[in-house]
Amino acid sequence: MTENKPRPPAPRRAVRRLRVGTLVALVVALAATLVIAALARRTPPVNAVAVNATLRSAHSAAAAPAATPSSTEAGLRGPRRRKAGSELASLRSTSTPTEARKMELPTYTVLRTPRPITVDGVLDEPVWRRLKPVGAFVVEGGSPAEFETEAKLCWDDKHLYVAFSCIDNDIWGTYTKCDDPLYEQEVCEIFINPSGDLVNYYEFEVSPRNVVWDGRIYNPDGTRSKSFRGEPEWNCEGLLTGVRVAGTLDDRSDLDQVWTVEMAIPFAQLVKRPPTDRERWRANLYRIDRGEKDEYSSWSATLTDKPDFHVPKRFGTLIFSAREA
Repeated sequence: MTENKPRPPAPRRAVRRLRVGTLVALVVALAATLVIAALARRTPPVNAVAVNATLRSAHSAAAAPAATPSSTEAGLRGPRRRKAGSELASLRSTSTPTEARKMELPTYTVLRTPRPITVDGVLDEPVWRRLKPVGAFVVEGGSPAEFETEAKLCWDDKHLYVAFSCIDNDIWGTYTKCDDPLYEQEVCEIFINPSGDLVNYYEFEVSPRNVVWDGRIYNPDGTRSKSFRGEPEWNCEGLLTGVRVAGTLDDRSDLDQVWTVEMAIPFAQLVKRPPTDRERWRANLYRIDRGEKDEYSSWSATLTDKPDFHVPKRFGTLIFSAREA
């Protein structure tokens, strides 16, 4: 029979070593905690807004398809390109779609009309019904105009045809002579720059009374500088215009509806030959409405602080097509 003997107690020296080791570990852990806290106090806090913005930009870049570089971006090399690319990316990430549309220069494909248009201001030819309008008119900052304007263009071998339809509850105009300052009252206008140089262009205005202002413009700086020159003495021989008013012209006491304009501008007065298929001209279309308040609207936003139509760098593009409407 084996006798069960009690296990002898651990030596006191081993117990003391264990206690000392535990104490040293606690001291080291406490010192490390104090060092980390001190470093944290010296390091500035992370900007949460900047982090969120970076995450948003990264998410947008991952979700968007790869874009083909524009001619401006492709022409840059090395550090300049990287800087310009980052600036463009910043603008794209902070600009809203509406703001981007304001900056874009519009284009319009001008289709051929199968037969000449009778210029009488009545937009009853089938071609006008088939054509798409150029797009909504906007005020100088790019916001939609209060009074709606619709414009369309087409062409044949002899003329560029332009049609305006202007919603207006008070249609008026008192000037009666050619080249009177129609821009002081209500008017529809088109500026045409066949060469695309954005310096020499033609201006045509038509009032609700079917009075015309036509002239050549020389604008080398693209602004109304001292070198700006208008030539109202130039007359476009063969120009045809027609106006129809749905309402009572010059009766300020009633409510009117709409006035429409047709123009046939002879190519022979602008260029040596008619345009060819896919030829591009620069142009802009405008309207001035003067009621309880003045409104200056255009096809391509001029993006000026104050109303100013003579901003050729903001002209849109007309693309002539041999296809019939």
